[in-house]
Amino acid sequence: MTALCIRFWTGERLQRIRRLINETAPKAQLRPEAFEPFFDYATANYCPDALYEANIIPEGYQSTLMEQSYNGEYLCFTSVRCANDTVRSKESDYHRICDAIAQSPNLLVLDTYYYTIDTLNGMNEDFNVLQWVSMLFVFVVLLFSFRFNLRYALLGFLPILLSWLIVLGTMAIFGVRFNLVNIIISTFIFGIGVDYSIFVMSGLTESGKDEHLLGYHKTAIFFSAVILIVTVSSMLFAGHPAIKSVGFSTLVGLVSAIVLSYVVQPAMYRLMNKKTE
Repeated sequence: MTALCIRFWTGERLQRIRRLINETAPKAQLRPEAFEPFFDYATANYCPDALYEANIIPEGYQSTLMEQSYNGEYLCFTSVRCANDTVRSKESDYHRICDAIAQSPNLLVLDTYYYTIDTLNGMNEDFNVLQWVSMLFVFVVLLFSFRFNLRYALLGFLPILLSWLIVLGTMAIFGVRFNLVNIIISTFIFGIGVDYSIFVMSGLTESGKDEHLLGYHKTAIFFSAVILIVTVSSMLFAGHPAIKSVGFSTLVGLVSAIVLSYVVQPAMYRLMNKKTE
């Protein structure tokens, strides 16, 4: 403040103002001495005052406009409203303004919707990578479980891979997009498909020791799948689109995993054994 006053109210300007006041004040029936406080303010040595402690802002508004952080710094809040605030597509003014503010090192965007969408987009971009990494890990575990028998490991992994591709293809056909909820649920469906595949593969490989073992495993898979399908199918009648998408992706993943484990996996196993005989 002091630097601004010194730069603007130079000695030459103050002399000119004083001369004009002395000439015009008597004509207006005013005393020139009445303007001396102005010259005192213009030449005073000001020191900055803390706005938060100066009680300039009413106490009821301080918490909504300013906040002191743990390191002694202050956060000043201000609301920004777009003309088309209801339209929040990626190309809208809302996202352009939020992205511009977020790129500034001294500014923050405090909006739940913005950070939720940003987190969801990040999860959506990384989800396929994480899914393929988890599939690779499952394949390595299957390889160890079947004592490095590559054919059995591939056969046990086949329903897992195909069921996931079926889910992705069906969602693309019907225009169902991933969201925060069905991304999380898809990981559970992936795990259930792994269980079904391992149970069936275990029954097939141990059928020489116990011919009823595969039937027991299929019966357990059937009752587990029926309960899950009935429970998940109820989500298709939900009004919320996110819950409905969870029911859709889960139902497709379960049905495809069951069919592949019941039909494709045993058929491929018998075909492989016929070729080796």
